[in-house]
Amino acid sequence: MKFSIIIPAYNASRYICDCLDSLLAQDFPKHEYEVIVVDDSSTDDTAKIVAERYINVKLLRHEQNRRQGGARNTGLKAAVGEYVIFLDADDYWNANNTLSVMSRLLDENPCLEVLRSDAINPVAQNSCVRSVFVEFGGNITIMSGKEHLSSDGFFYEIVTSAYLRVFLIKNKLWFRENVSFEDSDWTVKMLWYAATVGLYSYPFYNYRYNPDSTTVKSDLKKFRDNVKSISEIDDFVHQVDMPQSCEFAVYTKVKRSILSFIHISRLYSVKDSVACIKGIRRSLLKDTWHYRMTMFDRVRFCMLRNCPWLLVGAVRCLTLTKRFVLKCVRR
Repeated sequence: MKFSIIIPAYNASRYICDCLDSLLAQDFPKHEYEVIVVDDSSTDDTAKIVAERYINVKLLRHEQNRRQGGARNTGLKAAVGEYVIFLDADDYWNANNTLSVMSRLLDENPCLEVLRSDAINPVAQNSCVRSVFVEFGGNITIMSGKEHLSSDGFFYEIVTSAYLRVFLIKNKLWFRENVSFEDSDWTVKMLWYAATVGLYSYPFYNYRYNPDSTTVKSDLKKFRDNVKSISEIDDFVHQVDMPQSCEFAVYTKVKRSILSFIHISRLYSVKDSVACIKGIRRSLLKDTWHYRMTMFDRVRFCMLRNCPWLLVGAVRCLTLTKRFVLKCVRR
């Protein structure tokens, strides 16, 4: 079997049919790919819908919620395909020749351990699902994972890629469980270990804006997990003694994450936001030689390190002022 497509699903009854229909519409031999849905202890009808409507889909269930990382691990252990593809339950593929394109590229380049598309289509929450043939030009760039990791162009998203299953197992590339943002450090590790990565541009993946998804909905634990994820990356960088080229690119991503925490802090109380920001490893705020920083960035990092209360309080005041002004304008 060529492909195993793994879908973590938690309370996904609203979107799961769009997701699965887009996979079952593929113009690829049905016996050459399997679809695995891992119901992560949903409290809605997700499992019932899959079991009753999709007899050719393998349904696995968790008794306790283990978040996306746990569901992906369960799916990976059950997968039998030569290559593994991950898909989120509220998203879908718009190209019905996706697997055919991937298969052709992998057959032409059998050395690849990872095949990554850098194209993704953001779509509205109520977008209409259409499965169409999408032409592909055939251009692909092959490099080592470390070369890709050392470029500013590497991205955390894991859902537009196909991974050689034995490569993932051999390098023990399991996801952290019971947390959000489990894919950030996983991607860094995956690229570090990958001997060959193929990069191509093929817009088959439709990322649906879902206000209830784990990457959008406000959640204090999610904020803490986000902070924790950059520590996981920092640990790995030091564990493997990365060369400077990789280190600079990785910490550029870390810097962007840290600065995003300032923006995120407006969603929570000052006390809770400060508590989360204080969880940022001090060395990531102090040893900034590996960041490309403007003077404004340096000021913000200094405030994050030395006076987070003042910074978060200022953000909160600005947010409340903006809301007040907009409210007056609407009147």
